[in-house]
Amino acid sequence: MNREEWLAERKKGIGASEAAAVLGVSPWSSPTDVWARKRGLIPEIEDNERLRTGRLFEEPIAQLYAEREKVALTGGGYDLRWHPAGLPVFATPDRLVVDRPRGCEIKTVEPMASGAWGEEGSDQIPPYYVTQCAVCMSVTGLPEWDVAAFFGLNDFRVYRLKRDMELEQAILSRLSEFWNRYVVGSEEPAIDGSDGCAQYLATKYPANRLPLIGANEEAEDLLRNLFAIREQVKSDEAVQTEYENRLKAIIGEAEGIQGVCGKVTWRLSKDSTKVEWEAVARALSAPVDLIAQHTIVKPGSRRFLPTPTKR
Repeated sequence: MNREEWLAERKKGIGASEAAAVLGVSPWSSPTDVWARKRGLIPEIEDNERLRTGRLFEEPIAQLYAEREKVALTGGGYDLRWHPAGLPVFATPDRLVVDRPRGCEIKTVEPMASGAWGEEGSDQIPPYYVTQCAVCMSVTGLPEWDVAAFFGLNDFRVYRLKRDMELEQAILSRLSEFWNRYVVGSEEPAIDGSDGCAQYLATKYPANRLPLIGANEEAEDLLRNLFAIREQVKSDEAVQTEYENRLKAIIGEAEGIQGVCGKVTWRLSKDSTKVEWEAVARALSAPVDLIAQHTIVKPGSRRFLPTPTKR
């Protein structure tokens, strides 16, 4: 199948890469994200440079893995497979090892995230990848799954996971319950701090049509906590700005600074140009009604503006 068909098929269940979000262990997504996208309440995640880079690196990393392990690989692309037990769960394995009972996931990992990974050859990988591999093993029935992790030119590692039936059953039970309760059923998952949840609420309540409402006990607690955290963030931002300014003073006219823990760049961005078309039209004595005819009104959006009570 092609990418469009694959995306359409994904709407019908929960994928291995989405399991971590449903289970609440993903750093990028949440249960509400998954629910809202499966229900068509918010758009799918737009293709971006990070995702495209991962796809471009996949084949070279797969070749590197095959050479190191001295194996042949098959699969890749949009080879979506449904769980053989008829569960609303699927997987799209990155690769399968030919003539060996093993699959392989391919990951491009930022070097700064290497601390979440254990010793090469172990099964010590981040939990959000453990859940993905567990679902892949359950769908394919294979007893082993490798993770080929590329951290950089001099840091390529292979991790090995074995099938854990107890973990697998716990994951499948949670995924099936989530699907039936929220996606098929009428319940909504708990409100969380994800971007997907914010998108969903903006779509559900696009405009304010009622006057200000009074806060109940729950809302009062939320207001109090919100104002407290905003004050903390304001304080943290001041400290962050101080550190940034002190580093700028050290960097001076250099491109940036490199340390053991990372680097900071301070480069001059390219100049940009913008044509003020309304000014051009007026300079050419275009009629006001002609300008108005070609003026587009952009719809407004609701602005969330907290204002603490003055004491």
